[in-house]
Amino acid sequence: MKTQSDTRRSERRRHRRMTRKAALVATTSIAAVGLLTVGVAYARTAGSSNPTYTACVTHGARHSLYDVTTNGTPRCHHRDTMITWSHRGPAGPRGHAGVKGDTGPAGPAGPTGPAGPAGSKGDTGPAGPAGPQGPSGTAGLSWHNTQFTLPGGPGQHETDHITCGAGEQVYGGGAWIENPDGEEAVTESAPSGDLRSWYVEVTNNSPFVTFTTHVYALCGPIA
Repeated sequence: MKTQSDTRRSERRRHRRMTRKAALVATTSIAAVGLLTVGVAYARTAGSSNPTYTACVTHGARHSLYDVTTNGTPRCHHRDTMITWSHRGPAGPRGHAGVKGDTGPAGPAGPTGPAGPAGSKGDTGPAGPAGPQGPSGTAGLSWHNTQFTLPGGPGQHETDHITCGAGEQVYGGGAWIENPDGEEAVTESAPSGDLRSWYVEVTNNSPFVTFTTHVYALCGPIA
């Protein structure tokens, strides 16, 4: 039959065993976290984006990791513990949208595009209004003429002239003999010195034939 003293000793032994087990679990977790940097460096060497680490934890008062691997199963010693953890944790919640950035500068002008096809011919537009009457033009040239009779006889000669109207001057002139036979000739045909008239002189060497002489002049506004 157990005495009260025996019962107290049994409870104390059970309490010590539970305390040692809790210390082992706590120490193992701390060692795994403390050596995470070692596992990260190893994972980068292995080249995986999110590797899973597996390692052994020594048994005893001082726990340490050994035989860390990402692509196999470590060989743990008797009574040592094998643990596993990941480099990347679960995705966090989506963050808030950032503020809108400033408008960037305008880009350079693009190259000129090719010419488009020619358009179809448009409809004829309505006639425009009549324009104002233009100024009166300058007066044109006018034709003046006269005639006289040249009597027969050796050495006979006659003169005549045409004078232009008021505000006009002579621009040209001349004379011609009607039905000549070679015995008569126009010996002078020229403007006057003031350019107001045209003068003509005709000579007849035929002894018996009378000839008609025509005189003309071209008159116009004084330049």
